[in-house]
Amino acid sequence: MSFPIKQQGILRASRRPRAWSVSFSMAGKTGTREDAATGLVAGVSADGTVVRNDFDRIPIFQRPIFNATWDRVSRQWIRFTPLGEAGFTWSPTEPYREVVYRCQPFWYKLDMDATYAPCRVSVTDRPLPGYTLAPMFKNGSDFVYRPCFELALGEDGLPHSRAGLMPLRTDGVALMEKARTYDSTARTESVKDWFSDVLLMLVEFARWDMYTLMSGNAATAPVETGGALRRVAATSGCAEKDQPCVWRGKENPWRNVNSTLCDLMLRKVTSAGGNRLELCYLPDVALYDGTLNQHYRTLGDYISHSSGVTEICGFAEKFGFMYPSLPRTTGVASKGASYLFADYASDKPIVVAVGGNSSTYMLNNTTIVPFPTSFECVDLSNWRAAYCGARLVLEEGGQR
Repeated sequence: MSFPIKQQGILRASRRPRAWSVSFSMAGKTGTREDAATGLVAGVSADGTVVRNDFDRIPIFQRPIFNATWDRVSRQWIRFTPLGEAGFTWSPTEPYREVVYRCQPFWYKLDMDATYAPCRVSVTDRPLPGYTLAPMFKNGSDFVYRPCFELALGEDGLPHSRAGLMPLRTDGVALMEKARTYDSTARTESVKDWFSDVLLMLVEFARWDMYTLMSGNAATAPVETGGALRRVAATSGCAEKDQPCVWRGKENPWRNVNSTLCDLMLRKVTSAGGNRLELCYLPDVALYDGTLNQHYRTLGDYISHSSGVTEICGFAEKFGFMYPSLPRTTGVASKGASYLFADYASDKPIVVAVGGNSSTYMLNNTTIVPFPTSFECVDLSNWRAAYCGARLVLEEGGQR
């Protein structure tokens, strides 16, 4: 049986998997959209304009914003008020009421190149063969909620996700301790959260260089929370050039303060052959105590250097995506690049922070930091550790 050319095209389209995909070459920063993403446009507002973003109509990319109250007894979000309805406010004053966005479960599939970088990323809203549930989700049916704003202290002395506050900057261990003053199961952002977000970013924008795309992500003085989400006219972008950026419900994902991850640390190992750093992962965040305790699992060498070297300062040239062994490097650039910092002179924990530029001497995004996998590793004995930031995460049902 034969079909007219038009019908053949319809049949071919119907056989495409319901997945949104992008392929990257080893040489390029811009990807090629495939599957259901073929032909889609993802515009970014750089000056307050309304732009076309076809991913806005795809549920797994939609992240609606709410006021919600955290119930510490049931460990659930309750009393939701959506953005746009009467009673919503960017600056709640009621106890344990925050500004959060909702994330719908999705599945992903990665194909890796020889350097452990993704050459193809695919996401879907259903468990297709070969796809894995994104790790920020416990199951394929329940939403999760994440903070719109960086962790900041309110007048009550507790951390919040509210507009009009100055993000807290201190070392990563202190940030996790502060989060737990809100609730014993509260935490900061994890590699599971960050990895899941990066998957969607890569598919949506089909390119690596987030900084140049988000042109408003400039290195300016730290700003209060809420200035971007209240003003931006698009799901991704900024209200005007050189102002804070938004990626869907997440304000300042690449700027202001870096987000310290609660489940990754680096361990210094000294031997006759020289110093090296091991990347260590904590599967159960409930066992976090601010030290590299016995519950961490070593994922492998992070960086090694010859004997006598006490400091490495450079950016990771290549990034691995083999979750959860993130970040992974295959090389370090020149010391003057100031992208990665690890002080071998101390035995204190070395924390991992992700995100973009800050005027606080963390990442310097004037050249290479556009990669969504940019990160900084800071020894808690170093002055840079005092400029880490965080996001307050409250997981329904307790910690994972």
